[in-house]
Amino acid sequence: MLLKKKKVWIPLIILIAAAGTGGTLYYYTRADTKNTASMAQMREVPVWRGEIIDTTQADGVVGANRRFALRAKNSGEIARVYVSEGEMVDEKQLIAELDTEELKIRLRQAEIKFNSARQTLERVRYLFEQKAISKGELEDAEFSFAEAEENLNLAKLQFEQAFFKSPIRGVVTSLPVQETDMVSSGSDVAIISELDPIKVIAYINEIDIRLLKVGQKAIIVADAYPKREFQGKVIKIAPEAGVQDGVVSFEVTVELSNKEGMLKPGMSTEVQIITTQKTDVLLVPREAIRIEEGQTFVMVREGEKETLKKVRTGLISVNFTEIIEGLKDGDKVLVSAQTPLATPAVRPGAPGGIVPMMRVR
Repeated sequence: MLLKKKKVWIPLIILIAAAGTGGTLYYYTRADTKNTASMAQMREVPVWRGEIIDTTQADGVVGANRRFALRAKNSGEIARVYVSEGEMVDEKQLIAELDTEELKIRLRQAEIKFNSARQTLERVRYLFEQKAISKGELEDAEFSFAEAEENLNLAKLQFEQAFFKSPIRGVVTSLPVQETDMVSSGSDVAIISELDPIKVIAYINEIDIRLLKVGQKAIIVADAYPKREFQGKVIKIAPEAGVQDGVVSFEVTVELSNKEGMLKPGMSTEVQIITTQKTDVLLVPREAIRIEEGQTFVMVREGEKETLKKVRTGLISVNFTEIIEGLKDGDKVLVSAQTPLATPAVRPGAPGGIVPMMRVR
């Protein structure tokens, strides 16, 4: 299901943050410098420089990077199955084989006829050179030899097609046959899927597709592993839009490593594609931001007095807000002493601590 990019107005963000603090809703949604009781519950926090990102979000589905169906070329009985569903197999590994007794007989007969036709042709050519036979007899021998050779090649091919080998290193994701089963030409014998790397397909609405490009980093969280984040990158953006749940969208493919084999085809995921990444910017706790008559402020202490200071914000994360104007290095802002503050943490592989972001419009 398509998930539109989250666009959250600051008043809504602050209301949500305040509702979880139990008793500070009024102070977070509207500043009041006359409320001295609330002032006593404030603490100073220095602004800092760090990294912040903006993302486009969508639901995604895990799929195999490559998928190959091993299909029977000829009818026959399954004589042996060498693997199990879910098993990892190597390239050219034998998966199953048909009963080959009849094929062996055909192959031996074809070889005998071929050898006989070859010997006949050699004799006829000698006789033709000696002008002992006509050109028509030579042509008949040449035709018989060509026909025998074609039949031999066909017998060899049919014999080889009785053995089903994996074309890639991958996982047996489907094995619909078992020994003694009869299969017809075109029937699936096994499905081999390449699951490392693996891909996630997401559908991005037409409004946000202009922000995407191949090579952008992505963060994937699977419903099956809600506390685990997987890192990937955009490898393909569909050139033509489609309609998903009534919304015009583009199919976007994200590729990621799956060495542990945790991700499996069909799993539901949330995909966040990083469209903007800023480093060395001024950041404050999101709780420090407040709204007064449509303007954005932070509370600062000037001597013994607390006052509102107008600021201009940029990107907003779950815990932090970028300050574009109004504060500088070394400044401090006031936040509620009762509100736990998240600290910037560096996520492995992501300098500065990448977390889900929301842009204020």
